[in-house]
Amino acid sequence: MSWTPTNPVSGGTVTGFTTPTYTMTEDRSSSPHQRRFVITSVGGTQAGVEAHSNLSPFYLTVDRPPAVKSQGAKNALTGVISQVPVNVWRVRLYKGATVATDVERTIVFDLQMRVPAGAEVNDAEELKAAFSFFCGWIYNECQFLYPLVVTNILA
Repeated sequence: MSWTPTNPVSGGTVTGFTTPTYTMTEDRSSSPHQRRFVITSVGGTQAGVEAHSNLSPFYLTVDRPPAVKSQGAKNALTGVISQVPVNVWRVRLYKGATVATDVERTIVFDLQMRVPAGAEVNDAEELKAAFSFFCGWIYNECQFLYPLVVTNILA
């Protein structure tokens, strides 16, 4: 199944931004198990926000496991699966930011999805619920997460 991400991306709600949008272009990746998307333009009201450049990166990578692991075998005597392999997918966002005059560093958001082998087959509804809740929570709490990082107050 081929996947094409929604483009442009409508940004979450953050004070000071009005209807933020981000346009992506697929870029080459160094791995056959990864896709990379460069943010080539930003829209809406986002004063001071830059699209991707060599000096200030702004891109997203999506990684899949090189080989999907299958469910472990049951013990013939106990019927218990003692070792359940885990498949890991990663989504990472890289965004350049100025930390001091003429000093640029990269912000990295790193999401790991660790799914026990077999869950996608034997309990797909629970896996869907996990995705549905998590993605909805991130979108709904964007207005909370940004100030949390700025103030370090979790109240």
